[in-house]
Amino acid sequence: MIGTENHTGESTKTLHLIFTLGVPGIGKSSLINTLRRASQAIPKMAVEVLTADEVRSAILAQEYQARSLQVENLSQEEIFKIEVESAPKIKTAFNEEVSNRLQKLSKVGSPLSLFFLDKNYCSASLVNHVNDEASKFFTGYNIERTLMVPDVLSGDLDSQKIVGPFRFETILVSLVRGLNRKNHITMNHGCRHVLLSFTGCLGSQLSESLESKFPKNQYRQLEVDYYSKDVAKEFLAAFPKQDQLERLRSVLMDVATKKTQIQDVEDYICGITSELVPMSTFKNLTEENAKEYLIAHFVSNRL
Repeated sequence: MIGTENHTGESTKTLHLIFTLGVPGIGKSSLINTLRRASQAIPKMAVEVLTADEVRSAILAQEYQARSLQVENLSQEEIFKIEVESAPKIKTAFNEEVSNRLQKLSKVGSPLSLFFLDKNYCSASLVNHVNDEASKFFTGYNIERTLMVPDVLSGDLDSQKIVGPFRFETILVSLVRGLNRKNHITMNHGCRHVLLSFTGCLGSQLSESLESKFPKNQYRQLEVDYYSKDVAKEFLAAFPKQDQLERLRSVLMDVATKKTQIQDVEDYICGITSELVPMSTFKNLTEENAKEYLIAHFVSNRL
């Protein structure tokens, strides 16, 4: 629940709470890290980033040690099972870190503070917790709320071109990246583990209404280009196996909603996804571009 707003009409001090929406592989952390570096060149701006993967990785390392387990000796399913079992501990640690980071940011005393929550999926309880802690630590500040999204969906978009709150091409680009990236902090155990994590996150996104957690009258939606959307659209339009794209969407939805087991479709998903690699092209965001982006979207004319 949104806490009491801590602003007066004359206040020029602002806290931006910036939530993110995504699925594994989309590129949130890379973008946010670039924005954080660029923010150092903007006077009066203080930035704090809380990355879910870092908290998750630390708790899982403790869990493996407590159980006297070596990750390299575990199957991908066993690793994922431990991650699921550790979810309550991860949640508790993350909530504590939300409080710690917001308090740390408030002590900087900057008139312009940005708090990025680098997390694909936020539960309603987490959203409420962030808002409550922000209200506690940032008394006397205007509190502005933003949801960074890969897609702002229009009402007239073909339902076959969307998956929950995402365009289908966004799901495909994220899947391509997730299956092909190396040395990720948590998703580095093999294709099945990636698919279990990916479809688990997607299932969470499908299970809740975005509007119920992030109502548009309280959160502005800020669309972010994590990939070249024109390239992706052109590639998919020319892709010769259109029927397989339709099947892939259906399969992903079925796995995410637990109608199908991942082991029954793993080879198919990995096979067809390997043919989609050319659609994943990164947008070139320089630190100067990132600085301009921050100024355009988060710097008030009053500062």
